[in-house]
Amino acid sequence: MGQSGPGEHLAIGEERNSEKKRELRLARMLEAEDQMLARAAGVMDAFLSFHEVSPDAAEPPPAWIAEYGLEGARQRLEVARRGWAPQSEMPGGVKLAQMTYVGIQKARGRSAAIRAHNLNVAIQLPAPTSAEHPGATVYPTVEIE
Repeated sequence: MGQSGPGEHLAIGEERNSEKKRELRLARMLEAEDQMLARAAGVMDAFLSFHEVSPDAAEPPPAWIAEYGLEGARQRLEVARRGWAPQSEMPGGVKLAQMTYVGIQKARGRSAAIRAHNLNVAIQLPAPTSAEHPGATVYPTVEIE
């Protein structure tokens, strides 16, 4: 093995921390996140389609075959039929899809909320005495001895 000088370590560290590399990593992560979100949404959509089939259906509806193809419709049927089961028997894959979907949406919501929070916006509301906003209701008081 050859020896490396201190300049080589610095070049590798700079390359790893370069802005362009960070942007590429972020883009790959967002792409993977989008794919997971789409897959989780697809599983949940199939699960929530249980009302379109009977619990003992052997073949998928013709509309599903036309939309998803024969194999896709059969997969959708298997997931949808599980929707008739009690909640205590919910398949783990559906629960995982739900948790994945909710987690990604929450994370995206938080990042959007942080950006919105940083905005310097003033909102003017109408005076509370207008006809549209009459203000707080004042009730008459009676003293009782």
